[in-house]
Amino acid sequence: MRGALRIPDAGEDTYLAIGIGLNVLGRARELPVPGATTVEEEADRPISLAAVAQSVLDRLDRELSDPNWKEEASLWEKVAVHSAGDSVTVRRGGNEITGRYLGLTRRGS
Repeated sequence: MRGALRIPDAGEDTYLAIGIGLNVLGRARELPVPGATTVEEEADRPISLAAVAQSVLDRLDRELSDPNWKEEASLWEKVAVHSAGDSVTVRRGGNEITGRYLGLTRRGS
């Protein structure tokens, strides 16, 4: 997970915007993060960006269509890049918002 931002609404609902990144095309040496790689490099062949996007969206749709939050929250915490208390910054169009990742409840909020 690259970043998360909790967005309060005027009503009762609160929304969470989550950003993820998947390096699909290019070579690892071109990436600014040590140890990072790309799907294309790992597969050692050209990759269809549309096919990868469709596969990721299909998987997200399947997983989110029937979540079991009692298990999902703890599984997410095990693999999440951020731990409770970490500072998270979201940048968009020159704007920057910084907050603190609080973790997930058993309900997934």
